[in-house]
Amino acid sequence: QKFFAERQASFDPAQIPDGNGFRRVEYLVMDMVNLLEMYPEHMRFIVEFNNLYAREGSPARVRQTYASGAELFVPIIRQGIADGSIRADLAPDFLAAAIFNLVSGMSSRFALLGSQVGEEFGTPAMDLYREICRIFLRGIQAAQ
Repeated sequence: QKFFAERQASFDPAQIPDGNGFRRVEYLVMDMVNLLEMYPEHMRFIVEFNNLYAREGSPARVRQTYASGAELFVPIIRQGIADGSIRADLAPDFLAAAIFNLVSGMSSRFALLGSQVGEEFGTPAMDLYREICRIFLRGIQAAQ
């Protein structure tokens, strides 16, 4: 929880650019990717967190940790649905959970395998990470 609390304390919501909801969600997701690239120890922390959770199995603790991120994402997702930039068939709470699970799952694999991920596919690992996020984001974007 300390990691998430520190991240939230250092994050200034004013950094989120103006614009439609999709662009704002896109900014937040890519900001997380950039943060993980700049501080790979955060990626390793996510692995440790997932490992601890797998052993301890406390959904209440994870919900508590997740709640602060959801407070940021859910209103922006709702904005995107309202302004037509995010698909209307998506539930904001569920989409926020999907984003966190995407980042958490990828972080675990990338942290565990390191440069091997890039070697598997012949591209730098973080370029692959960014592309996966871009593909996910395009899937939530409303048709233009």
